[in-house]
Amino acid sequence: MRRLLLLLALLALLAGCAPAAPGPQPTVALAPTQARPPVDPASVVTITFGGIGRERQIFEPLIEAFNSANPDIQVQFVDINNLYKQSTPEIRSTRLVLRAVDTTYDNLTITEEDLNQGLVRDLRPLMEADPGFDQADFYPGTLAQSRIGEAMYMLPRVIIPPVFYYNKRLWNEAGLPPPNPNWPLSDMLDTAARLARTNGPAWWPTTSSKPSPAARW
Repeated sequence: MRRLLLLLALLALLAGCAPAAPGPQPTVALAPTQARPPVDPASVVTITFGGIGRERQIFEPLIEAFNSANPDIQVQFVDINNLYKQSTPEIRSTRLVLRAVDTTYDNLTITEEDLNQGLVRDLRPLMEADPGFDQADFYPGTLAQSRIGEAMYMLPRVIIPPVFYYNKRLWNEAGLPPPNPNWPLSDMLDTAARLARTNGPAWWPTTSSKPSPAARW
């Protein structure tokens, strides 16, 4: 089980660093291994790994290296791109992917129902059993985004923080205080409305009951 968690972590980290378009196929140097007794084909565990087809060549060298080092566990790459085209309002694409593959690095929308029905597994027991796994290796708050209750259903692979841009000149002309990173959404919307200058009604409603005198409609 520790080897499976390590594989998932390596695949997730590789996906987070992968370019938008696949580059030259990387080479993976395999460490020399001692001779092993032949593995009974009936005892081999096969794990399907779902990914976007254009990124196959990025993952295949890593999968090949893992399969060579672990002949009793074989990973197979599965293209999940077509599954998204088959989704309907009644069948979410997330469920189509979860039913088609054992593991995936894609950013799926997981619900508590998915967890209760066994479509995803709780990784926390594996994390706690692995002495090499350190939650401090992740940015603060990232693990919480992949948690439902106390269950951890995914390891984060990429962070996309929201960014707020503003015009400093207009900001200063309006006499507004500098933006606060701890702003609630209501304060940001009210401030945006105070900076708005349009000839029609406000398209971005404020959360306050009275219009700001600094707004010019």
